Amino acid sequence: MYRVRKVVIPRPALAAGFAALALVVAGSAAALASAPYTVKVKVVPNIILKSSPFTVTATGLSANTSQLAVFLDQNMKCAKTAATEALHPKAVKIISQVVVGAYTKTASFAALHLGLHHACGYLTGLPPQSLPRARSTAPYKVVPKGAASAG
Repeated sequence: MYRVRKVVIPRPALAAGFAALALVVAGSAAALASAPYTVKVKVVPNIILKSSPFTVTATGLSANTSQLAVFLDQNMKCAKTAATEALHPKAVKIISQVVVGAYTKTASFAALHLGLHHACGYLTGLPPQSLPRARSTAPYKVVPKGAASAG
């Protein structure tokens, strides 16, 4: 024969258990609320003297394995996708890497062409699901040597 036993949980322990559960749920909701795919492209400095060095950095987060592509586009704005960007006549791919999790990728160059340019970053899924996940653009300007506005 079975006996039914009444279990009494003290209220402070019960409250602590619910508080811990609330923290776990809140943490999960915050993780889900953050973007699972991000890319941010930065050019330093963003005003460059001709023939001077500059650095392009792409940082972000990829929840799954993704393809990171960064282009320098001379005198054209960034396209909506990496595939379209690759068709621009003066776009040069400077970073092409598979990434997952938090990432930072950097490339350095010398400024060769005067004018307003764009660094274009794209995060896409890997084949066969090569869908766009995130994109970023960073304008930069190359000025003649001796220009007062370079910094």
